[in-house]
Amino acid sequence: MRKLKGRDMTFKGRKSGTKSGTKKSKDSISYWESRVEKRSYSYKGETRDRSEYSVRFSLHGKRRLISLQTSNKAMAAEKARDLYVRIRANGWSVVDEDVPPPLPRLGHRDELT
Repeated sequence: MRKLKGRDMTFKGRKSGTKSGTKKSKDSISYWESRVEKRSYSYKGETRDRSEYSVRFSLHGKRRLISLQTSNKAMAAEKARDLYVRIRANGWSVVDEDVPPPLPRLGHRDELT
């Protein structure tokens, strides 16, 4: 233990949000339960939550936000974990194959006819 001007410099260890002080594995569903989120948006000045969960991935130098197409948090966490494992093993091409593209943003109703 080292003291500097009356301060205790004892190393306390890294806090990671778990009781044991160890990090959760990205292969566990419990890790992804804290990572999935319901995004929000504004419409006519009112903030609304989306009904489906999504997850942000940062892997192989790319970052993406992917809709998990479920409103069940446990199922969303399982989908996120499965997708992470597949992306890690096979690259981002699995996302392009399996995840449908987002719906296009629609403009004014007159533009549709």
